[in-house]
Amino acid sequence: MAEQRLVRIISLSKVMLFALILFAASVWFARSVWANTTFTVDASTNAGTIRSTEGAMIAWDLSNFSNQNTVGLPDGWFKAVYPWANNIIMMTSTGGRSTNDMYHEIAGTPYYNFNPLLESVGNVLRAGKDAQGNFTIKPVIALAQIPYELALNPSAPSFNPFGVNNVSQPKDYTKYYNYIQALAQALVNKFGLTEVESWSWKLYTEPDNNLGWWAPYGTNTTSNRDEYFKLYDYTNAALQSVIPSNKLVVGPGNMLNETTWGSQIIAHAATGTNAYTGTTGTQMNTFTFSWYARHGAGYYDLTNSGSENLQTRINSFQSSLAQYPQLNVALTGSDETAMYDDENGNAYRAGDGGEVGASWYAGLYKRAQDNHLARVTPWFFWTTGSLTNPAGNKSAMYNAYLLTNMLGASGTANRLSVNTSGTVSNPGDEVQSVAAYDPTANTIRVLVYNHNPSRSTNVNEPVTVALNNVAASNGSNYVLRQWRVDSTHSNFYPTWLNEKASMGIPTNSGVATNDFDLYQSIPLWGWDFYLSRIPYYNTLSNLQKMQTDQTVALAGSSLSAAVTLPGHSVALLEFVGVNPSNAPATSPKAPTGLAAATTSSQVDLSWNAVSGASSYTVKRSLTAGGPYSAMGSGIAGTSYTINDTSGTQYYYVVSAVSGTTESAVSNEVGPVSVVLFQDTTFLNTAANWSVDQGTWSVSNGLYQETVADSNMNRTTIKNISNFQDFSASVDIRIDSQPFGSNNWAGFLLRKTNMNDSVTDSGYLVAIQPNGTVGINRGTTNLATVSTLANPTTGFVRMKVVARGPVFDLYANGRKVATVQDSTFTLWGVTEYEKRNSPLQSVTHRYLPLQNPIESKDVRV
Repeated sequence: MAEQRLVRIISLSKVMLFALILFAASVWFARSVWANTTFTVDASTNAGTIRSTEGAMIAWDLSNFSNQNTVGLPDGWFKAVYPWANNIIMMTSTGGRSTNDMYHEIAGTPYYNFNPLLESVGNVLRAGKDAQGNFTIKPVIALAQIPYELALNPSAPSFNPFGVNNVSQPKDYTKYYNYIQALAQALVNKFGLTEVESWSWKLYTEPDNNLGWWAPYGTNTTSNRDEYFKLYDYTNAALQSVIPSNKLVVGPGNMLNETTWGSQIIAHAATGTNAYTGTTGTQMNTFTFSWYARHGAGYYDLTNSGSENLQTRINSFQSSLAQYPQLNVALTGSDETAMYDDENGNAYRAGDGGEVGASWYAGLYKRAQDNHLARVTPWFFWTTGSLTNPAGNKSAMYNAYLLTNMLGASGTANRLSVNTSGTVSNPGDEVQSVAAYDPTANTIRVLVYNHNPSRSTNVNEPVTVALNNVAASNGSNYVLRQWRVDSTHSNFYPTWLNEKASMGIPTNSGVATNDFDLYQSIPLWGWDFYLSRIPYYNTLSNLQKMQTDQTVALAGSSLSAAVTLPGHSVALLEFVGVNPSNAPATSPKAPTGLAAATTSSQVDLSWNAVSGASSYTVKRSLTAGGPYSAMGSGIAGTSYTINDTSGTQYYYVVSAVSGTTESAVSNEVGPVSVVLFQDTTFLNTAANWSVDQGTWSVSNGLYQETVADSNMNRTTIKNISNFQDFSASVDIRIDSQPFGSNNWAGFLLRKTNMNDSVTDSGYLVAIQPNGTVGINRGTTNLATVSTLANPTTGFVRMKVVARGPVFDLYANGRKVATVQDSTFTLWGVTEYEKRNSPLQSVTHRYLPLQNPIESKDVRV
């Protein structure tokens, strides 16, 4: 019996175990099959403005933006690579290093040389200069690194690799005050008070860092803290003596710890005694902190508990600021933010290069938006290129930055409220979203991401994005566009790691395996292999769409889209042409880049597309500036052809239409008419030329005298033609100029007698080696202007547009003069002319003669 009982118990246990296995499997299956996170976006709500939290980057040394390191770079080069950038934090603006010290004393008398700072700030502004001349990147000037000869305890020049050197207090506070005052005044003198008022200032970085960056002896003491507070007061006073306090944006350096210096500097600004004025308080209208995710505190986990937790850090600083409402200071953000080291404790130099870095950043971005931070500055994305490493590849995190920038790039995007429901497939995954509406583009964008603290955990997460209370801007359809960053999209790093392993390339000791700073993390022979693969890696690192754009019909006031997020991934869904149903009608942006091309029977117009536009309307006028009348509407594309043989000259514009709203008009082109005459004799053969003087050759569109002599030689291109209105263009290069400004080259027009001297009849248009351009009638000078053109280093395009007695003269596309003369009004002999010596050579490059004036000739 006991035996039978035991058998029954064992059998029952097997049955229960089997049942438990079946139950667990069913739960797993149900979670895998039915798990789904739904983000329901209420488009009718406005949850505040999307902030460009990703907009700041760090320059650790002034040399990052020196002339030497930026030579040859065009205006706006930095903005072109980092389109989200709006601030450069200049960490060493007051010197204190052997490379940028700007303070010296002779017999106790201070002397300043601010050229390194002025040069670097100028290049920072130029780095973000747009086509309209606006500076879209502003410097954040970090002060308080004391010049070597002004420091009480100067540090050795090699003190810190980030360029942080003398953090000793000044030996003379009056000299320090005068130094900061002179520095601010030098910036105002160079860039103007209005421009400087648009910048912000901070006093050092991490003054409470116990590594000794403020305390030279490695101790974070009360006396050091009080010395820093005193320096803050003197710095503020010096700045206020140059910049009006109501225009000055200033704060302490980013603090590491709220419980020590962080809360105490806030209290000092509100209620402390000002060391400079002796009164209560000092100015503070910006406040930043530092935050590093460390492996010991749940490295990739943005939600880990403890003092390293990001939300805890934010809450503590916000609480301290809230205690002093008289300051009216909101927490600006984190000015040093980083994945500090990896799961093995190895340090990062440039952050994680792959998809883990991308999803980690997406989580960081959401927390910044949730807490209304103005900026979260990456510590490792230095301006020297670690976002796009020295070889030019883009990290997955760089592409995640591009996606978050799309949410708020317009500067007018409103955040929309999102309700999250459902379950995740893996409880450890953080699956979240941020949604925004951009009224300038008639587009709703939703960022979704899947992040996990474990690099090895990669579970797919099904997601549904549902939009309620929406309407199509054109009344019926919208476009769905999806961008993705994951292990197989917009990410070359997994391929690099596989190839690195197959080649046996090791990671240098102490460096994180997934560090994006490849140059520092692998041996030189591995770097050489990496460089050989750059073209292929570039194709993998470009931001990619998941699929081609889809045009979808909107039925009702709701829509949805499904997407599966792999482990460690970021996606951006764009619903183009979708507005909140309660949104006021907004006009699309005006089209740009309107251009015209003509033939003998038609005018072809083209322009740039406008985001959110459903159609375009072409308008024209007989007079510049309008009024315009519509001649083509409901145009779906970005081009339009007008059939016309009348030769009437018109001025054209185009507008964009979205639903029932219409934009302002584009740039105007005109006067434009069909080409009733276009000379066809300009072929690459000397037979089509009438050589009057000298020996000319014709080859590949270049017309050159083959035998140089001292005569004024010419060759006729179009002889004795009754042209009244026409344009003539020629590219001129002076290959040598032994007699300086006495040399010239040019062309003649409306010359009535080919047998007379060069200056007896017609008009002469000529350029000299120094760039001086002139137009003469016979021996009478009608206009002489100095231009920026240089015919000795390359071709200069000279052009004259003749309309009756009025001549418009252009050099390299820029109008340089307008003259009026009615002596020669009809004859249209046009020829290329040069004056030379035995040592001078001039090359002309043919451009077609047009009559009447072709549209492209007035759009110079």
